Amino acid sequence: MVRIRAFSIHLLISLSIVCSFFILVYFVWYTPPFRELEGVSNVVALLVSIDLILGPLLTLIIYVPGKKGLKFDLFVIALVQLSAFSYGAYTIYIERPAFVVFNVDRFNVVTAGSIEIDELSDPQLAPSVFESARFVYAQTPTDPGERFEIMVSATQGGKDLALRPKYYQSYSENAAKVQEQAIITTQLLEDLHPEASGSIAEILANHGIKGKALAYFPLVGKQKSMTAIIRRDNAEVIGWLDIDPWTLQVKAKKVLKQENEVTSKLSAPEAG
Repeated sequence: MVRIRAFSIHLLISLSIVCSFFILVYFVWYTPPFRELEGVSNVVALLVSIDLILGPLLTLIIYVPGKKGLKFDLFVIALVQLSAFSYGAYTIYIERPAFVVFNVDRFNVVTAGSIEIDELSDPQLAPSVFESARFVYAQTPTDPGERFEIMVSATQGGKDLALRPKYYQSYSENAAKVQEQAIITTQLLEDLHPEASGSIAEILANHGIKGKALAYFPLVGKQKSMTAIIRRDNAEVIGWLDIDPWTLQVKAKKVLKQENEVTSKLSAPEAG
């Protein structure tokens, strides 16, 4: 009974610590769809197995009242458990989504550990520790040399535009530029994915949007890509679909090219 009591106390202490941390993880840093995009579940599972299973279980095994060196054994268990938890918690913290960057024709999820926050062009864009990822716009540099350097870096596995905070700007102030890149329409999406019609109708109803005034962009995370949904009138991101966005984008570009060719032919002066 004494062992069970020691095990229960250890488990309750561990549970309170883990639950407090997980509230921050799941309700602030990794709100949907970030937990799926970034694949945080594996680290969380490891953290749970160590903190809620291994630590209390070792206490249950070694706890013998009056045993010589018991306090030292419990101290070592607590130290190992705390070290493992701290490492896992730090990994989750540093890999948390800090920004969702509109980059040319897509949204990139950028983690806190992948950029230097100090390089932000506007410090006010930086999210606080207790804040979810912020939407920002990455302005392509006007200098040809800078553009070329970014292109070369990206093709060689280096930093793309989305990983360069000095080019970040307010998302809302650049909404018109985002709208200009919107080529995936609701009609196209429903043609390719008719199963998504119900989700789209629900989003329209929840936001009081009439018609099909939505557009769609790739939303790129570390583990997978989804399709972000924006309002056409102000470029606000209002949802997402667990649908491969790249097929949509390729098809949309083909449709746009065909439309441009037709327009060009119609506007061309007749020969002779």
